[in-house]
Amino acid sequence: GINAEYGILYFLFFFRRDKMVVEHMVWFKLKEGTPEEKRQELVAGAQSLKQIEGVLEVYAGNNFTSRAKGFDFGLLVRLDSKQSLEHYAPHAIHQKFVTLISEVKEEIMAMDFEHA
Repeated sequence: GINAEYGILYFLFFFRRDKMVVEHMVWFKLKEGTPEEKRQELVAGAQSLKQIEGVLEVYAGNNFTSRAKGFDFGLLVRLDSKQSLEHYAPHAIHQKFVTLISEVKEEIMAMDFEHA
């Protein structure tokens, strides 16, 4: 019946752990004096990345630790596969965010890794 089908789909979606996801982490050093309004614009702009196929979650915000070696803005994008990451970078929505942050970015560092 239909309930059994939904049960199987629920199990496959929530309990399968053999599928690897990708974490795309980016650290930014923003130019000295970047106003809080611009930082909030970056946070909002980062949320548009959720529209890209394969993007599961997006988080962005200001650093608050002294351990970040001067990097003061972070972005975390969770994707469903390495293939989705390959399509993410050239995507028009991502390129629009790149343009937005390029106006205030001084330096960038990124890391990508897979996990179950």
